[in-house]
Order: sequence, then C-alpha cells, then structure tokens
Amino acid sequence: MTIREGRRVDVLHLVSGGARQQPRAEAARDLYDGLWFRSARARAERAGDAWFILSARHGLLEPEARVQPYADRLDGRSAAALRAWVTLTTERMERMLPEAGRVVVLCDRDPPPELLRWLRVRYPEVETPLAGLNIAAQVLHMARDADRVMRAPPARRLARMA
Repeated sequence: MTIREGRRVDVLHLVSGGARQQPRAEAARDLYDGLWFRSARARAERAGDAWFILSARHGLLEPEARVQPYADRLDGRSAAALRAWVTLTTERMERMLPEAGRVVVLCDRDPPPELLRWLRVRYPEVETPLAGLNIAAQVLHMARDADRVMRAPPARRLARMA
C-alpha cells in the first residue's frame, strides 16, 4: 500500500529504525523496540501526520510493513555502500512518500548529506531537530516535544491529529 496517490500532509516524519529489535517478524512500528525508537515513534504519532521508518536494510518502510529482524547498520559502511543505501532509499521515497509542507527527520546520527539534499530538492522545508545532540539529549528533546503537542488546547490537538 502506498499513501502517495494524491495525498498531501502538513508534516511528514522520517524516523530511523534501531539496532534493538524484537526477535521475530513484526510490523516495522513494533519491530524496533529501543527507547530511542519508541521516543521518536511517539513524537511522530502524536504529531498526527504521516510517518515512515528509515531502515538500514530496507531503505524506507511504512510502519505497517511486516519485517524480519536484521543486524544491518549504516555506521561503518563504505562511502560506496552508503551511496547505494541512499539510492535505494530515495527510490522508495519517490514511490511511497506523500507530498508535505515540512519533513522532520528524526535520526540518532546525522543522516547522510545526500539524503538530506534529495529531501531538500523535493520538500519546501526539511528539519533535523536532533542533529548534534547526544542520545540522552535526543530522547529528552522528543519527550518535551511530544508533551507540548499533548498540552495543546484540545481543538488544536484534534486539528493536528485529523
């Protein structure tokens, strides 16, 4: 299933998966079970718009996609292997991502510059709010941000979730 067909969202979140995973096949949203991923997922889901997962093995995943656990990681890959991952990921993004006014990239490490360049060509606004923060600061930032969304007046919160 793709949601690209004619759909536009205000904010699109891209959340990196994680090394800590369930031992069996799960929907991608449930496969990754580390604290960092759970925090990023909560932030993306509370924002109320579309979100997708950046996967070291699959490039881009819809949260509902059923996935086997894997041990692939982006860190330590050669420049050529990283370029191949960016190519795979951007090809999938071209097919799967909806139009959006803003893209928020939540990664525990800085995303590859080629990926950010690709996003910036296609979307009017691309944010990397966790860039330069250590893991603890990232989790705290996401918790505060999610808390702000939940404390918004109910009408505004419902509008964000519609």
